[in-house]
Amino acid sequence: MSNVFKNIMFVFFVGLIALVILAPRIDTNTSKMLAPEEMSSNKQVKHSLKKIKKTANLQEVTDLEADTAERFTRQMTEGETQFEMDQFDEAMDLINGSKEDGRIEGVDQLGSLTSEESEMMLARLLITDINPDLRNSAAQSLETFELPLESTITDLVSALEDESEDVRFSALSTLQTYMLRLEEGKESYKKIEQGLKTKAANQSIHLDTREAINDFLKAQ
Repeated sequence: MSNVFKNIMFVFFVGLIALVILAPRIDTNTSKMLAPEEMSSNKQVKHSLKKIKKTANLQEVTDLEADTAERFTRQMTEGETQFEMDQFDEAMDLINGSKEDGRIEGVDQLGSLTSEESEMMLARLLITDINPDLRNSAAQSLETFELPLESTITDLVSALEDESEDVRFSALSTLQTYMLRLEEGKESYKKIEQGLKTKAANQSIHLDTREAINDFLKAQ
């Protein structure tokens, strides 16, 4: 009886030991034995799933950052536009005032803006205003615009005939600056060059202005 009991206990302990050793290799989902290479494959899959989840989270963060940046940029652009509109209105209030110093200050303020409206207003003042100091300031302020309108070029070329020497030379200086910025083949460049040549050949233009134009053209 004792021998039978001993045999039963021996088989029990052997089975228990086998269960402990083989338990990590049993797939709890499929209840089947897994080979070592299958266990390794499972680990890789789990690692890949974690990586995909992490990448998805990072993509969500990236998308959120991009959306936030876009909204911030749009708000900044709208704010800058409103600020420039306010500055334009302030400048026009000064220009329409009665004090000449204030009017010239308004012209200088227009020159600090980048809008097409500011450029067009400066060009109009250059041609139409009765104050030569203001016209001179307008001619100088137009120099700040990187890519001038064709109408601006036309008005500056016309200003080469202004009765004020200061205005004539400020207009010429601005045109020269434009030509130095522009590529030689650009239409704006050709328009300025042709305008200067026409004025240089016009005997009704003041001699000092014609000489200055010719000197510049020869240096090109």
